[in-house]
Order: sequence, then structure tokens, then C-alpha cells
Amino acid sequence: ALRCPSRGRRTQSDESKDEQERYSRGRVARPAGTVIASMDTMMEWFCERRECARAVAPRIEIPVGDDVFDVAPWDDPLDALKAFSKNLSKANRSLSDDRVARLAREVCQARSGWCATPPRALTIEIKDVGEATCRPWEEPAEILDDFYMSQRKEGKRAPTPAQLKSSLELMCSSGRGCLRKKIKTTAKALFMHPGKTAGRAIGDALRNAPDVFVLGHDDRCDGAEKPCHVVLRDPADRFVSALSFKRQGGEFRNERLLGNACHGWLMNRTLDQVLADVSGLNSYCEFFDAAPSMDTHCIFRPVSWWVGAAERSLNFLCFDALSDDFEEAVAPYCDAPACALAKRNPSNHSALLGRAPETSSAALDAFVSSHYAD
Repeated sequence: ALRCPSRGRRTQSDESKDEQERYSRGRVARPAGTVIASMDTMMEWFCERRECARAVAPRIEIPVGDDVFDVAPWDDPLDALKAFSKNLSKANRSLSDDRVARLAREVCQARSGWCATPPRALTIEIKDVGEATCRPWEEPAEILDDFYMSQRKEGKRAPTPAQLKSSLELMCSSGRGCLRKKIKTTAKALFMHPGKTAGRAIGDALRNAPDVFVLGHDDRCDGAEKPCHVVLRDPADRFVSALSFKRQGGEFRNERLLGNACHGWLMNRTLDQVLADVSGLNSYCEFFDAAPSMDTHCIFRPVSWWVGAAERSLNFLCFDALSDDFEEAVAPYCDAPACALAKRNPSNHSALLGRAPETSSAALDAFVSSHYAD
């Protein structure tokens, strides 16, 4: 079984202390007394208290062949355009650069006050290797990773780590935004990122460590070619953390404003009520009986999906001893002060656990034994 030595389950008093620490550091606002149910209601609430310069941005829907380019009020139009173009490209129905630019202009006309020009296609020549082209909707680091792997697969000369690094820097300085500033294929060590196992905190700590790369939620490594790390967390604590995370509104707490189905379903439900309604979890939260599948949301997906058959070749870190385990794991690639692991995005579990969390212990243990037996 994939388990770390038990150090005892966290209690409500532990969570209360964490919450008080966050308040004292000023990292979270004190909870408001009113939940605003819709963007229009929210605007009305704000505009009664201060002057409003404009209304909420309109939803934009533009037909594109058999598809519709849909930009919700809360979407960044340029990000939405990149995602839409990328999905069409994956379906072998790529848009031309001119069509992408026209879509951007149409959004600009429909949404007053927003105008942005998509980045142009960029081709870079890598000396003695070849050319790599990044289209407007593509991420330069991903293109360079793909180019490196393609060259290796075809038995051609692959770019060196130094060439990839300089190519990425050149692409990112050309006026286009780069969401990722590191190359995966030339990293010397990898971290997998099961949801709610401190993956984002690890990513922040390794931001300036080019030799270590944190994979996305749906990516895996097996330790065959380079060290591969994964954090193990008590499945009961991880499940409670996942529920609290969604109940509070997700990564930036904005799901509560955007009508997220899982957030809405979890509101005002205690842990006991959630445990008694697995069908609701499946319907609203992509729990899917915790099946080891990409369909299951990454915060509920069992760690066995990431581990697979590679258990013997992976390096495991324990969540309850993460600072020490992490420092040891990254020591060959990054000095401790430069890669200090800070606590990031802690969730307050007290609202979910209720006033007497110990009453849910038996039900939670039974639930975990049933759905996370690995």
C-alpha cells in the first residue's frame, strides 16, 4: 500500500491555529457575512456603495465554422482565444494567423475597453539543428519540448540544454507572454503533481531551479531516465483537503463567483453529508468513485494513477515530513535557502468538519478504505 508512517490525523484545533496564523499574517481576508449569488447581484451590491464606471463585460459568442468561440464575462479574451485555437489545432482544424487576428478584433469591437493583439507566429533557427515554429496559440516551452523529442525520435541532432534555454529566452522576449519559463525535456529531475499534495508550493520553491521540473496534474514520469518524485499524503486528510478546497472556491477562491457546480453542491454540506452521498460527488465534483482515470478530478484521483507500475523506481516524499524530505530530494539541484518550501494555499477544514469532527472519523475511515484501498 502507498502509505507514509502515520503521525496522527489533523484535528479541528490544528486547522483553527492555521487559520489564525493566516489572519495574523494578513494573507486572507476575514470571511464576509453575505454570499453574493450572481455577478449582477454583486455589481448591484458594489455600485450601491461606490461609483461604477462600467457594467459587467458581456458574454461573446462568435460562430467559427461548426464551432462557437465563447468568451464568458470572467474570461480573459486573449487566453480564451488561445485555448479555442489550440483545441481546433488538436482536432486538425487549425485557424490561420489572419483568422485568429480577426477573431481578436471582433472581440475588441464587442467588448468595449478590451483590445489585445494575439502574438504572431514565430520561427526560431537553432544552429546546426533546425527550425522550431510557435503559432499564436502555442506555448513556446511546449513547442521546444516537442521539437527536442521529435528530433530524438527521428534520430536527428537534438538541441542542447543551452540552446533550448537561449531559444526560450528569445521567444519570451519577442513580445509574447510565456506562461512557462522552464524546459521539461532537459530537466535532471521531475516531480509529479497529484492534486492536494503541495504541488504548487513545490513549484513555487523550484521556480528558479532549472534542473527540476514539476509536471502538470495529468502528466506522469516513471523514474526510468531521470529521478521522479511524488508526495504521499494520508488519503483521508487529502480527501478532506480536496473537499475544503472546492468548498472554499478553488485555487483563487473564484469558483464561488463563477457558478462552479462542485462548489455549489458542497456549500452548507458537512463531511457526514458528503460521505453519505457518493452519487452527488460523482455528479457534481467529478469524483467518479475515485477511479484511477484522467476523468476523475485530479484532487480526488488516487495516487495509484500517477504511480502505476513504477512504484519501485519512484522517489516518495511524505506530506507530514515534507520540509525535510523535500530539502533532501532537491539538494543535488538547488541550495536549501534558494529552494525553501513555503506553506501555500492552505485550506480551512473547520466549516466542513463541523463542531465535532471526531464523530465523522469512523465514516471517513470506512469511506477511504472503500475508495482509496491502494
